[in-house]
Amino acid sequence: MQTPEKALLLTVLVLPGLGHWILKKHMLALVLLSASLFSGYLIIDSTIQTADKIVQQMQVNSVIPDLENLTALVESAYAEEKNNRPDTAVFILIACWLIGALDVYRIKRKLSNIQK
Repeated sequence: MQTPEKALLLTVLVLPGLGHWILKKHMLALVLLSASLFSGYLIIDSTIQTADKIVQQMQVNSVIPDLENLTALVESAYAEEKNNRPDTAVFILIACWLIGALDVYRIKRKLSNIQK
C-alpha cells in the first residue's frame, strides 16, 4: 500500500492528523491532532462527570439500577446541564475528521496526477 492510501486510512480510521504526519505536513498535522485530542478529552471529561453525578444520585436516593430509572437519571442529568454538554467538542472533532480526510484525499490526488 502506498503512503497516500496509508495516510488516508490513518486519518479516517484512527485519528485526524496522523495522515498529514505521514505525508510530512507536520504543521497541519499538529493542528488537527491537538484539536481532535483536546475535543476528545472534553467529551470524555463531560461523560465521566455526568456518569459520576448519576451514580451519586443513585446512591443518595437508593435507586435500584433498572432501565427506567437509569434512563430518567440520564435525561435529568443532561437537562440540568445544557451548557456543559460536549456539543461543541463533538462538532470540532467531526470537523477535524472531515477536514483531515478531505485534505489527505486532495493531497493523494495531487500526488497521483504528478506521478502520471
